[in-house]
Amino acid sequence: NLLREGILTIRGALNIDRFYTMSANIQIEADSKAIEKLIEKLEKKQEIYHLAKRSGRYNLAIGILAHNIENIENFVENEIRAIPGVKNIEALIGELPIFPKTIPPRLA
Repeated sequence: NLLREGILTIRGALNIDRFYTMSANIQIEADSKAIEKLIEKLEKKQEIYHLAKRSGRYNLAIGILAHNIENIENFVENEIRAIPGVKNIEALIGELPIFPKTIPPRLA
């Protein structure tokens, strides 16, 4: 059985279009200590649907869901720029992602 063997897990999911109206792809250039701190901080946030280390100029990519541009601007200022070692940030703001349509709830 796939459930008993731990291959398959059944979980609830939130439909993002019921909670959010836009998204942003945020690219961050930072030193390794700042990247680790950002990952530790951001992986707990409900509005984060994508978080990945990268190689190249930007070494962390973030996908964030938001209600409006103000939410995205506040997120960048309060959650990213506040971390010492962040050198450069690029944000591309647009519609909700085509995929995923749902995200797992993060329980506190």
